[in-house]
Amino acid sequence: MLLFAQFILCLTISTVAQGEAPSLTRLYPCGGSLGTTVAVTASGKFPTWPVQVDCHPAGLQWKPAAENGKFEVSIPSDAKEGIYLVRFYDAAGASSCKRFIVDHWPQLQEVEPNNVIGKSLAIPAIPHIVYGVLEKGGDVDVVRCTIAEGQTLVATLDANRVLRSPLDALLQVVDAKGNTLAQNIDAHGLDPQVVFKPKKAGDYFVRIMGFPESPDSTIGFVGNENCQYRLTLSAGPHLEGSLPLAVQAGQTTTLQAKGWNIPTEPIQWSVTPEAELREILLTHPTATGHLMLPVVPHPSTLEPAAADAPPLALPSTISGSISKPGEKDTVRFTAPADKTWRFSVESKSIGYSLDPLVLIQDSAGKTLQKTDDTGENRDPQFNWKAPAAGDYQLVIQDAEEQGSELHLYRITIQEVTPEVLIKSEADHVEGKVGMPLEVKFTVERKDGFAEPLQLEIVPNTVTPLPTDWMVTSTTSTNEGEAAKQVTLTINAPQAFSGKLKVLARSSTNSTTYPVISGAESSESLWLTVTP
Repeated sequence: MLLFAQFILCLTISTVAQGEAPSLTRLYPCGGSLGTTVAVTASGKFPTWPVQVDCHPAGLQWKPAAENGKFEVSIPSDAKEGIYLVRFYDAAGASSCKRFIVDHWPQLQEVEPNNVIGKSLAIPAIPHIVYGVLEKGGDVDVVRCTIAEGQTLVATLDANRVLRSPLDALLQVVDAKGNTLAQNIDAHGLDPQVVFKPKKAGDYFVRIMGFPESPDSTIGFVGNENCQYRLTLSAGPHLEGSLPLAVQAGQTTTLQAKGWNIPTEPIQWSVTPEAELREILLTHPTATGHLMLPVVPHPSTLEPAAADAPPLALPSTISGSISKPGEKDTVRFTAPADKTWRFSVESKSIGYSLDPLVLIQDSAGKTLQKTDDTGENRDPQFNWKAPAAGDYQLVIQDAEEQGSELHLYRITIQEVTPEVLIKSEADHVEGKVGMPLEVKFTVERKDGFAEPLQLEIVPNTVTPLPTDWMVTSTTSTNEGEAAKQVTLTINAPQAFSGKLKVLARSSTNSTTYPVISGAESSESLWLTVTP
């Protein structure tokens, strides 16, 4: 997933001894609270210590300790909340990026042993965030929290989806005798969430355990140093979604919170995303949880409140909810006769309860298209072309005729145009002075994209590359294997360490296309050239 808009070329040119590049497999804890200093342990290999730290966005202070792999991370009280991407580097090379999450709620780490009720980790008060690791096979972590009369506990585990842990976690709430009172395994993708209202006030216990991300022959619970989690415990407002579920680039959008324990008085706030962003992570000072919303280049609207609302112009993103069983939402829109539109419906795939069933009807109510699942995907996606210019209506409902406040949906309607995705699997590469370094990128052409493409490094006027660098590119044509890949070759006559931004350019009309790298789909590639 892209979490930031742009990178400034940052480079350090020096002559250093050759060595093994640092590798980073885990940060623990992988987050902290505003206004605190956190002791963080980095797992991996760091042959040269201390390493240098690249953290985006900027604002956090990473101070290496004397012991290899140890840091003190200072988080200013005015730092941005959200996901930071952290990379270690030295003159020999760079590591991949790992995530570090900043929030404003109090946080602590699990302390072993805590695998049984009698040794459970006591939570001083809720809301609270707990960082932990299921370190070995069979590991179970238990935390204890006090729930007052009338409160509803919301226990949300982030592991696979947010932290990229190889974990399909199970979450249980049990009493002091170990009786299971509530449990969940897959609420948000592979990550669980339990919402529990006890019959009486008292101490209750939350158990965390897990299975492998990909099912295998393992019998019992899985565990290793990479099976880390982030458990949020709350008895107050907890964000699960918002209306709308998308924001328009450069425009101010007012959001209304959706989730658990939301008060009668709506929680609302406004955001104005930068035009360059593709998505934005949002929190609210009075609610736990967070939202990751797409930033779209066209209007983002809500389902119409009135049946006689004017038809929408396309393209558009529409958000709404099927709040009651049997409810149907109808959205009128205007479509020309000479364009094909892609309808992308999202609910299950983004963590909500709706099983969407979508109809397109003409102005008289005649059904022209009906779509439920797309293959194994419960969220339908389809292309549609109007038989004639005019007004049409889109009807969305739950296929099982269910409904609730969390039967949320987002429908994006865009014109089908040729598209291309250019990506490197790695987000860092290493080479040697005076020797050609080939960096390979895959090219995925969609909807008839046929442009021949070549790669180039984006010029930077603040810290320009040396003029004696040789940078060449193969051409990705629209035929054979060349249609699927393109290679950038760099020959640097001096040592280098820093970020490069690469783009692709059509050799027929000079149109440029973004190039992304690594698991985080970063727009930068870290290059190290050693003597």
